[in-house]
Amino acid sequence: MPFFVGQLGNTAMLAAITLAFPFQIALMGIGQIFGVGGGTLIPRLLGEKNFEEARKASSVNFYLALLSGGIMMLIFVPFLTPILNLMGAQGEAFQYTRDFALVLALGSPLIITTMALSETIRGEGASTASMTGMILSVVVNIILDPIFIFVLRLNVMGAASRR
Repeated sequence: MPFFVGQLGNTAMLAAITLAFPFQIALMGIGQIFGVGGGTLIPRLLGEKNFEEARKASSVNFYLALLSGGIMMLIFVPFLTPILNLMGAQGEAFQYTRDFALVLALGSPLIITTMALSETIRGEGASTASMTGMILSVVVNIILDPIFIFVLRLNVMGAASRR
């Protein structure tokens, strides 16, 4: 992503990606909480042949990840400007950072849930499926980055839209 944004020749857009990085890390960390928790409980239940409890745990894991993403969206969107001011975003980079972080905030439910499911699948022993999903997402990101950034002219928002 920074490669394609760098091709625009705008250092404020590159700074925006760096300034918004804590948002990405926070969302991924929350997803990890559910993924690692579910990835330890669900395989244990499956090993005990307790399939009904494993199904329930999977459902709770999924819905809590989705709910936490919704909560993060509700927190980040209205307080985005004060948070960015606190983080030191200013000048031309402020608006680009706001654009980038807004896309991340609106996508919070999907980002957190995707991370949680990936980790849960890995914990269940299906590391190949988890790795395939990650590789596929990287390939799709590499293909869509130039389309969103250059063709659709979304600039830094286009870089954030496939996270």
